[in-house]
Amino acid sequence: MAKHITKVVLTGGPAAGKTTLVSRVLKEFKQEDGWRVITIPETATELISGFGIKPFGGCMSMLAFQDFVVADQIHKEKLALDAAQLVPEENILILYDRALMDDKAYVTDEEFAQVIARFDGRTEERVLANYDLVLHLITCAKGAEFAYDLANNARTESIEYAREMDDRTLRAWSAHPNLRIIDNDANFNRKIERGDFWIGSNFGLIHYNPVSQKQTHILTNLFTEVNMVQCDQRGKVWIGADNLLFAWLIQEQKFVLFGESNGAIQNEYLPNARLVNNEGDVYIGGVKGMLRIDGQLLLNTSEMPELQLLDIIINGEPAQNKLYSHPAAISVPWDSNITIRIMSKEEDIFRKKVYRYRIEGLNDQYIESYQPELVIRSLPPGNYKIMASCTAKDGSWIPNQKILELTVLPPWYRTWWFILGCTILIATIIIETFRRTLKRNQEKLKWAMKEHEKQMYEEKVRFLINISHELRTPLTLIHAPLNQILKSLSSGDSQYLPLKAIYRQAQRMKNLINMVLDVRKMEVGESKLQIQPHPLNQWIEHVSQDFISEGEAKNVHIRYQLDPRIEKVSFDKDKCEIILSNLLINALKHSPQDTEITIASELLPEENRVRISIIDQGCGLKQVDTHKLFTRFYQGTGEQSGTGIGLSYSKILVELHGGSIGAQDNEETGATILVSSHNLNHTVDICPRIALLENGKIIRDIDNKGNSAEKELEDYFNVTE
Repeated sequence: MAKHITKVVLTGGPAAGKTTLVSRVLKEFKQEDGWRVITIPETATELISGFGIKPFGGCMSMLAFQDFVVADQIHKEKLALDAAQLVPEENILILYDRALMDDKAYVTDEEFAQVIARFDGRTEERVLANYDLVLHLITCAKGAEFAYDLANNARTESIEYAREMDDRTLRAWSAHPNLRIIDNDANFNRKIERGDFWIGSNFGLIHYNPVSQKQTHILTNLFTEVNMVQCDQRGKVWIGADNLLFAWLIQEQKFVLFGESNGAIQNEYLPNARLVNNEGDVYIGGVKGMLRIDGQLLLNTSEMPELQLLDIIINGEPAQNKLYSHPAAISVPWDSNITIRIMSKEEDIFRKKVYRYRIEGLNDQYIESYQPELVIRSLPPGNYKIMASCTAKDGSWIPNQKILELTVLPPWYRTWWFILGCTILIATIIIETFRRTLKRNQEKLKWAMKEHEKQMYEEKVRFLINISHELRTPLTLIHAPLNQILKSLSSGDSQYLPLKAIYRQAQRMKNLINMVLDVRKMEVGESKLQIQPHPLNQWIEHVSQDFISEGEAKNVHIRYQLDPRIEKVSFDKDKCEIILSNLLINALKHSPQDTEITIASELLPEENRVRISIIDQGCGLKQVDTHKLFTRFYQGTGEQSGTGIGLSYSKILVELHGGSIGAQDNEETGATILVSSHNLNHTVDICPRIALLENGKIIRDIDNKGNSAEKELEDYFNVTE
């Protein structure tokens, strides 16, 4: 990127307004508009003020002094050009407060030529060609003498000398092609009114520019009410406020505080007791005496104070022993009042300083104070860094230094474990509410499905009962005539056996229908056991006689092993006949040809029970699940016929008698069905121990007897307490 560099020289006699013009240029050519202004201050003033090098009354002649001025000026101009190449801006303005040709006004032409040849080697024409524009400002001593008044301490030269130097300077630059002369009649924003006003008030320091007619309040936390204001010749405004002495550096835009280590004791400075002499020294009077400020006072310093933590007080109690790690760190409760004290480590330990604090993690604001102490009240919970800074001797702020890492612990109700516990509790409540709602909905759905199933069941039962009644009528009409015919025939008649077989099947069908109706009666609580004593062995032989001929058809023989010790046993003859018939039918169905079925009875006196066993020689229980054998509608894997109702109904009837039924494999072949019951020797009318509670729900009997039967019925019905 090509640089556009413009070099402008400001020259003229004493009190011409060069300083004001420099300020104006800096305001007009702003960096945000793409300009970079590089200013080169007056070299002779720097040598006289900064190094004490003076001609004549100093330590050397004017010619020797000009050697220093020219050498320094050449060096500064070279540095300015190098800096112009380094800055990022494209438009560069180099502003010279006097340049090389100004030195010609103080020596002869021959002497100036010798000085230039000695240090630069260029001719005057080449020196002049190095600058793009020269602005010569006429001194106030020509035409504006009222502004050039030695009584205002602004100048030390006489009016005559000022006029002479103005003429010499103009003559030195007269050969430049772009020389512009600005005299006291030119419109340079009312050149003679160029002075600025600095006003001290109860509200602080105020600056007023008569050219722009702009008033600016210099904001600071260091003081409020100003007692005294005095400007010197080096761009400083001295301020007396709050019994302290401050200096406002106009160019740097910052305050400097002076204390006892600088020779300025605390004093109430008076507004009118002030003076600036010809040497630039400032005299200020106060209640405790007069203060002299050297006009050549330099504020630059390379020493950088180091700030350290001195003490920390929490809720009025020292907490230095609670610090841990490095740099210092501490944890405090959330409602703590904290006082942090610091100390500065530097050579001048008594120097008056201004401290500036910042709490990183809270905000970006700075807290300024004269005291090396920061008081913090009730910080919100969190992690903070306490940063501190103070003023150096030149009034600048040293870089922020970390003093303390502070952790403010939250109250118990904002700790992580409390928040986690509340979160878990709320989540648990939500989950439990959702679970209960879901469970309630599932129960409602389940209840609705049960109600639907119950209705379907009732419809099926009603249909089955109706069909059973319809079938029972023609079977009764068949059964009764067959019974009469059999009674009229002798056993030797050729028609007797076929008719007896027909009668037996009709009786079986009638029993099946009666079984369906009996189950329904039990469900509605209308069925009763008619318990009467009967000779058990004879009853077994009588019931099994009907199956002898059926067994002979398959060459299956029925054999008896009846215990003679058994006499009479109390039971419901009709229902027990159904039990035995179902067991024999099942045994015949699973018995292959040329086998036998054994019916055995056994008295168990120690248990006061009798046991009836039906033993076949069939395939056994290998193809069935013994846990489901007596479950309604269950059939083994090898089952080809049957409904799966007989054994389950038999189990219900057995358990209604207070007995039990089971099955086991034989050692060789076949299976054994075991039925055991109490040996009752008297007749008892027993109501069933179950009853239907509204649409098929079973309720247990209050005496809690017959639990095994009720447990089995749970496979068929809905049982509740």
